[in-house]
Amino acid sequence: GAATLDAARKNSWFTAVRDRNRTASQQLDDLIGLAEVKERIEELRAWLEVAGERQKDALLHMMFIGPPGTGKTTVARLMGELYREMGLLRRGHLVEVKASDLLAEHVGGSAARVSSRVDDALDGVLFIDEAYVLNDNERGAFGGEALDALLGRLEDDRDRLVVILAGYSQQMRTLRRSNPGLARRIPEENIIEFPQYSADELWAIFETMAKTRGLTFTASGLAANRRVIDGLAKGSDDSFGNAGEIRNLLDAIERRRALRLVRAEKTFSEPVSAADIPARFQAMISDQTPSVEEILNELDDLVGLREVKDYFGTMVQRLQLERAQQATSDRLALASSDALEHLVFSGN
Repeated sequence: GAATLDAARKNSWFTAVRDRNRTASQQLDDLIGLAEVKERIEELRAWLEVAGERQKDALLHMMFIGPPGTGKTTVARLMGELYREMGLLRRGHLVEVKASDLLAEHVGGSAARVSSRVDDALDGVLFIDEAYVLNDNERGAFGGEALDALLGRLEDDRDRLVVILAGYSQQMRTLRRSNPGLARRIPEENIIEFPQYSADELWAIFETMAKTRGLTFTASGLAANRRVIDGLAKGSDDSFGNAGEIRNLLDAIERRRALRLVRAEKTFSEPVSAADIPARFQAMISDQTPSVEEILNELDDLVGLREVKDYFGTMVQRLQLERAQQATSDRLALASSDALEHLVFSGN
């Protein structure tokens, strides 16, 4: 029933769970970022509609190239649904496999594995991740055997199968150039590059995943996590896991938070704080000076201390006002508040 499908989506029991309430194009449009990817797929969809009867001869096999965690598997699932909605595939389901899983260690074994997975994917999409492994010299003839078997099935089942090969950009282009049969079946127009997510896009992914997990944050905890995301984006390279890295970060935060709450005998409804960020990310927080607003928010998160909070809030407002007055004044006289103020903290 509907409850079972909702549970499947929430717990990721299946690679793909079809949303019957929204078209594939609508679901694609809902994805964070990927503006150029969406444009290319919309272009392909429009061309197939205009082609009419000629679409029977269209080459629908594709290459998704780019770093991991950028949505290639999700978009592959939506491509199957899109082709099904257009009547090009009867089922449009997704079968996902890593190229290394297609390789056996004996002659004929790789061809058999390819054939088995193709059979599973008939009338749908076969998504082969890390497909450049098929061109790996260390695999000897087994990669070539798997690729030859795949190309044979593409010809024999050309009306019932769409194959999407995925992997790093440079390695995938090398694979395509090295095999003329593959290049003929996947034209340049069917190669779609998935870029690294920007810091803002990674933050949107973080917020979405955190909401799905039911996590709430203190103001300082939210600000600290934003600095971590900015640091991850700044230091990313081709091996950066993008959405996968965000998922790993949230997993680590939840584990650290669970230990903190158990030790403090607090309920699990407590919000995530900056202290829950794993130690390996703490440098990203300490290396950047937090804003005045972030510091006041962290102070406000503390229990009680109303007079202390009021004192520092008033002090900040006074200093900001005096700085603004100095900026608009022709006088260079030094305000008395520019001198550092010593404090006495008294109490239990």
